[in-house]
Amino acid sequence: MAFFSVLMVVYCAMSNPQRGDLVATWGRNILGGIMTIIGGIWFLQGISVLPGTFMRGSSLWMVIGAVVCLAGLAVLTVGRQRPNS
Repeated sequence: MAFFSVLMVVYCAMSNPQRGDLVATWGRNILGGIMTIIGGIWFLQGISVLPGTFMRGSSLWMVIGAVVCLAGLAVLTVGRQRPNS
């Protein structure tokens, strides 16, 4: 069922260029949001704020989390910019 939904979104995006821009914007916003949340979780585990896995207290995961979180915020920023018309 999910595959059918994806096909319908792709079909609508291809049949209407303006809708395609909307789908791309939503996709960037979703991707940026997921990256920001996951990066934040990894960062907080790296600095021992969140309990959990092997990542707790590891400076490597603190750095990886910060980079992923900042990249997610950059994707969100690009996703929110309006195209020049």
